[in-house]
Amino acid sequence: MFGWAFHPDNTHNGYVKPDPRPVTSLFRIGGLDITPLPVEHGTVETVGYLFETDSGFRTAYLPDVKRIPPETMALLGKLDVLVIDTLRDAPHSTHLSLGEALEISQTLSPRRTVLTHISHDLDHAGLSSRLPEGVEAAYDGLRVPFT
Repeated sequence: MFGWAFHPDNTHNGYVKPDPRPVTSLFRIGGLDITPLPVEHGTVETVGYLFETDSGFRTAYLPDVKRIPPETMALLGKLDVLVIDTLRDAPHSTHLSLGEALEISQTLSPRRTVLTHISHDLDHAGLSSRLPEGVEAAYDGLRVPFT
């Protein structure tokens, strides 16, 4: 979308000049291990993240996903928190539907699941009233502690 920004001829003063650094393996910030998680967004690979604290608290952040490959699912055991894409009730070609997200949550059995990337098709109050215990709809300003 912004190919011009990465082009070698982008030498204009005042223009953005990104310095991309692909994240391809675990890295550490303070007491937090962060592992990139390959996921599928339709026909495109995107990346979610697994955050693990020194105390063993595990949070998976998968906000833009349609399918989680088996290799990534294998890394998602014993989650404390799962934050996962949930676009709407109806199936979508590049995002999880509510039913698909709930199925993944049930399979992984995290202590808490937070649904995100919610479209205008799902009313927050209406959605919240029909979610199972341990599952909640995200909202602007929500904080999810890593403890």
